[in-house]
Amino acid sequence: MSVDHDEQKAGFVRGFNHPCGWFCVPAQGSDLSLLTGYIQTDLRGMLPQTAVDTAMAGGMINFYGDLRRALKAQPRCL
Repeated sequence: MSVDHDEQKAGFVRGFNHPCGWFCVPAQGSDLSLLTGYIQTDLRGMLPQTAVDTAMAGGMINFYGDLRRALKAQPRCL
């Protein structure tokens, strides 16, 4: 998929997401599911790797927390 972007702007760096995907499969012997995400994001720019690692980890923690809250708010689907 291609997305049109505005012109580049000084002082801003455009990151890039490589192809990624999410898999949700039933957990064996349980009524639960296992969600596995494969992502590879290149934030680009001259960023310290520790800052990148911290931001990415925090983003993933927030994503799964938000997902958990959204799923708890929904009636159970069978």
